[in-house]
Amino acid sequence: MKKDFRQAGQRYLFGDFMIFLDMDGVIADFDTHVDAHNQRLENGRPNYDAFDREWYATIPVFKGADSFSTLKMLAPVKFLTAPTRSADCYAGKADWIMNQFLPKEGKWALKDLIISPKQDKCLLAGAKRILIDDSPQNIAQWEDAGGIGILHEGDFQKTFEALCEAIECVRNHDWGFDAGRYKSPMPKGWKI
Repeated sequence: MKKDFRQAGQRYLFGDFMIFLDMDGVIADFDTHVDAHNQRLENGRPNYDAFDREWYATIPVFKGADSFSTLKMLAPVKFLTAPTRSADCYAGKADWIMNQFLPKEGKWALKDLIISPKQDKCLLAGAKRILIDDSPQNIAQWEDAGGIGILHEGDFQKTFEALCEAIECVRNHDWGFDAGRYKSPMPKGWKI
């Protein structure tokens, strides 16, 4: 039985933080799904035009992504994912969250799904807002906007350790969380 370190009546250990979790490449095994369906163009890029709603809805969950349940104990978690220019992508990602990743929550899982163009993810950055993403560019933009970025490179344990270290670093220092003045204490592209 897992030990719950929260105090009685406390929903999160660090409720003043918020975690934004990318989907493709972090919890959804996008590249394996592309290759399994032989959907790469000659230049090696995914053939996004071939993907329909069912394709997005059936992307396999990464082994190890079950550590998400631990993240939910630390702080509120939102899924922040970028779409292609296809209504099927939006619907398929919603189906994926409901049916593949959080089937016990069903449609209630959608309250935590944010679908935003890649270049706009950083608009949600801010003090005590942490993005876990596999894109160095997304992490850099998030940090430039005042958030804390953690680059996920496939190892869930290392990502979790980096998350805990980032929270601890911020909690142990007075970083002056005035709007517009906060600068992430983490170096750009920080990872362990």
